[in-house]
Amino acid sequence: MRSRLAPPTDPLQKALVRQGEGAAFDLSRLSEAEQQEIVKQYQSGLIDIRHRADQMKVDVGALSALLREFSDAAAENSGNNTSVTITNTNDTSLGRTEIIVGNTARAQSGKLSRSQTGETDWTPFIIGGGAIALILIVLIIVAN
Repeated sequence: MRSRLAPPTDPLQKALVRQGEGAAFDLSRLSEAEQQEIVKQYQSGLIDIRHRADQMKVDVGALSALLREFSDAAAENSGNNTSVTITNTNDTSLGRTEIIVGNTARAQSGKLSRSQTGETDWTPFIIGGGAIALILIVLIIVAN
């Protein structure tokens, strides 16, 4: 049978009680300044966690509103017998979100183009490199 420790009465110890566990960090071997620094870092970490959670809530709300807007626009266009494909790629604290909404075959396929996924299209670079190589070969042949 595990005995539970009494809740700490020292404000420094109270500040470091782990949520739900009831066990505190042992700060007794540290100086007063070290204890205060640890409490400051701990509280700063809690503030950072809360800030990230708040940011994620904002991003979830914005994503939800964006999806509603896109869905409403697609539904409105479908009602007008108009074809529409709406795509959006967004990087937020939630990660990368790729949205495709619409009533076209392209929207139904669910595939984004390379530019929408953030991939680089190397085709122009390959064509340009080939053209430069061709010009250099021609110049070498003409020079001989």
